[in-house]
Amino acid sequence: MSFSLAGKTIVFSHVIPLQQQKQPESHPAYRLGTELGASIANSVGPTVTHIVAGSNGTDKVRWARGKPAVHAVSVDWLASCGYLWRQADERATPVEAAPPPGAARIGPDFKGTLAPPQMR
Repeated sequence: MSFSLAGKTIVFSHVIPLQQQKQPESHPAYRLGTELGASIANSVGPTVTHIVAGSNGTDKVRWARGKPAVHAVSVDWLASCGYLWRQADERATPVEAAPPPGAARIGPDFKGTLAPPQMR
């Protein structure tokens, strides 16, 4: 079986709440990333391919923007990868300053759609 994010390394920024930092694997976004075959790292480094961020302007997002091979994407990118069961286009889900009202997010209270943003 081929996983859509095999060979990718994700670092989360402003996605997993601080109270969950000791057990990040219990967060739905973390679980989705690993189920899709990605490796999850706690900090930036040479193997990181994606910063999945809940807000723009974080240190990790700024770091990614200085690295041509690293993508700074919103949580919607990860949801799109899960929906499509393949790596989604990173350009379709850039990190925004704040999520738009009513936007689907992967979290404990997630009740939205996993459809890619362009299909909502």
